[in-house]
Amino acid sequence: MARVGVEWINTFPGPCTQNKLDYCDETSVGFLNGMAERGHARVFNWGESNAWETDFRDTSLGGDDSSWVDNVEFAHFSSHGGASSANIFTGAFGTKHNECNWRSDRARFGDKALNWLLLDACQSLDLGRNIIAMWHSTFRGLHSVFG
Repeated sequence: MARVGVEWINTFPGPCTQNKLDYCDETSVGFLNGMAERGHARVFNWGESNAWETDFRDTSLGGDDSSWVDNVEFAHFSSHGGASSANIFTGAFGTKHNECNWRSDRARFGDKALNWLLLDACQSLDLGRNIIAMWHSTFRGLHSVFG
């Protein structure tokens, strides 16, 4: 059975200002509960100010992903997302814990445990971008990114 963790953000007070979202908590927690009902283990449910970009940033780049997102087999993220012209995905957080956004070029998933990453965020797999360039450095054992 898989170990599962979720992070979600609905509100974005300064300095991480974004438009308010509805239902990110419901999609993430619903996913977590659905997985648990099928025998998978709940590991973390970080929402609002408890969700931090360092949970997604690789430890070699100053993050703490090996304790959180890369410490479970299946992770779910629900928030604002965006993609730059340099083919970098960014996920928005409501609390500045070092930074307000995590970036795909600062993630190295699967070198510990993560196999599947589900992103409920805009432009996570934007077909108008070079998806391979956007996610290539992220895969270190990660099997799939779903968006």
